Amino acid sequence: MKRVILIENNVRKVVMMLLLVVNNVVGVYASELKANADAAYRVADYQKAIELYKQELHNGESAAVFHNLGNCYYRIGNLSQAVLCYERALKYSPMDKDIQHSLEVTQRKTIDRLPSDGDILFTRWYKGLLSVMSIDAWTYTAIASLVLSLILFLLYLFADNILVRRLAFYMSLTFFVLFACGNLFAWQRKNILTTHDTAVVVGETLMVKSSPADNASDACIIHEGTTLTITDRDIKGWYAIRLSDGRQGWIKTKEVEEI
Repeated sequence: MKRVILIENNVRKVVMMLLLVVNNVVGVYASELKANADAAYRVADYQKAIELYKQELHNGESAAVFHNLGNCYYRIGNLSQAVLCYERALKYSPMDKDIQHSLEVTQRKTIDRLPSDGDILFTRWYKGLLSVMSIDAWTYTAIASLVLSLILFLLYLFADNILVRRLAFYMSLTFFVLFACGNLFAWQRKNILTTHDTAVVVGETLMVKSSPADNASDACIIHEGTTLTITDRDIKGWYAIRLSDGRQGWIKTKEVEEI
């Protein structure tokens, strides 16, 4: 029996060592990839930087990587991809002033220059609060808060000192509220990152139709880099869309890329 336990302990140690080695290798690879991408950008080798930043996205999406990728596309004059990357970056960091400025500068260079359809101040602030931590971090915060809330509630039930009981009760209630907020924030953060109800025009020009048919009358023309809202996707191959100036219509799905 002791021998079996010894073998199990050795196996655990080996597994832990392997996990540490793999984690270190991945970390070193990611750091080297970022360094190479940054170096390529500094010497104006933007195509190489784009490829490297795209590889970096496979290791994990973030506002910084999308922002850097958007800067590369802006430098080579690909406005639609630049806008797309900046919009994606703002999903991860909606209050970042540098990303907001990059997006505004790029949108001013587009043909349509439609008015901003941005969120109101409170909504931006709330999204900024959600982006303070990742989905996993909010989840772990919720779990830790629940455990602490239960421990403090037990202390409230069995403590003899009135002051201790009162303090334990209010602290237990506070941590339970944090538990509820952590769950809510994790769910809403995931919803923001996985919902794709906006898109960017990737072609030079796009004819918006009055109905989802090739022979339908033209509603308007929009151009590369214009951001729009998808309002309906029930008809295969078509999106019902709304522009920030209120115009509406239908477009083919292949003519835009979802944010």
